Amino acid sequence: MSMILGATYDESAVSPERDRAALEILSEAGFRSLELALHARALGSERAWALETAGRTLGFSFAFHAPDFAEPGAFDLKYVMAEGGSLRAFGHWIDECGAFGNGVQLIFHGGVLESDTLRFVDWALNRIEKSRGNQILLLENTFSPEPDCVRFGQSHEALLKVLETFAGCRQLGLCLDTAHWLRSQNCGQFPYSGEDICVSSPCHGEGNTHAIRIPNALLPFINRIHLHSVSTKTGRDHQGMTAMDKATESLLSPWLKGSEPSATHDPKDCVFSIEVLASALDEKSWIETVLESGAWLGKTGVLALKNSLR
Repeated sequence: MSMILGATYDESAVSPERDRAALEILSEAGFRSLELALHARALGSERAWALETAGRTLGFSFAFHAPDFAEPGAFDLKYVMAEGGSLRAFGHWIDECGAFGNGVQLIFHGGVLESDTLRFVDWALNRIEKSRGNQILLLENTFSPEPDCVRFGQSHEALLKVLETFAGCRQLGLCLDTAHWLRSQNCGQFPYSGEDICVSSPCHGEGNTHAIRIPNALLPFINRIHLHSVSTKTGRDHQGMTAMDKATESLLSPWLKGSEPSATHDPKDCVFSIEVLASALDEKSWIETVLESGAWLGKTGVLALKNSLR
């Protein structure tokens, strides 16, 4: 088993003329996967292809997050799967991402309704088959504190439902978001302990607890992990990782160095994608926070490079 180090590339934190230099720093530090937001409000096609050209020579693979947070009429699954929706736009996006190489990962959030999510997965898998046939569709677990905004995929039961519905499909997997998982399993609160059991929010009753570990049935399907934490000062996520985040460390125990495979599961190679957004940071730069988060995983090359930037 090996841990492949990746990063969500925040194009707002790096000027286009500095993209190559940023990729060289990440490559030297041991990063081998880039997750891009390929859509009009984030990363245009011209810059994306420049990143592909530079990244490919440095040994990067690519993943893309479906832009359901931008232009809802085009990409939100509630609209995509509706009559007169925008499947054509989503299909073009799948094709465009697939041109970035074999095994490109496409990450998406489920719809609000189970039916919309299952219909979309069925459509997307067929589109992938008719396109290049090598893209991997990954359903990301979600979290929302608002009951009216909960997407299908917040619970592990929902994730299992999708996997069971499309059992045997090699083009479908999961993207585990650590902060989403810890919050959804802890009644909205982010746990700051290394215990297997985390105490729920007081508003749900004292003594009520939830296990934070990932069910063994999900582990073989996790192809990518969005790794980020929550600030104790601001409550914002996408902060990178710190030494104090024992809850995330416990959650990742099946993959972290030194862990032994269980009798029922030997974890496969997985991309640990550091998910840091510049807009969520107060003091440190984006690149320094990404490198520091890689060092949190025990990557000594990342730590050495981080120290050299001081």
